[in-house]
Amino acid sequence: MGAPSPVHLLFRWPVIQPWQKARWSRWSIPVYLFLATLPCDVLSAYLTFCDDVVYAPYLGASRALNASALQDQQVAGALMWVFITFVYLFPAVVITVQILSPDGRRRPEHASATPLFQAGRVSIFRQGG
Repeated sequence: MGAPSPVHLLFRWPVIQPWQKARWSRWSIPVYLFLATLPCDVLSAYLTFCDDVVYAPYLGASRALNASALQDQQVAGALMWVFITFVYLFPAVVITVQILSPDGRRRPEHASATPLFQAGRVSIFRQGG
């Protein structure tokens, strides 16, 4: 894979928040992540429930696992739907738990959210102190 593209970093910027003071309300981040799932959910649902193969050249491709092109498309759409939903749901839940924690409720609305990444290690919940 390689380094993340500038578009990828720009999209993740509001969630990662590399600055000290957040410019967005902390409650807007879980909403942002939810809204980010919608285009993928629409595409995944279309691929899963479509009665025809969407990508016509795929009809002539060799089959893996003895599945038809339509079955393969439907399984891929369902996997994409579930996987992407959880990829966005996990950080949204972590941020929501941070906001609802006693320490998170005492901080001002526009204060920086507890960063998910601190000193190269993942910090899911803020340690009391």
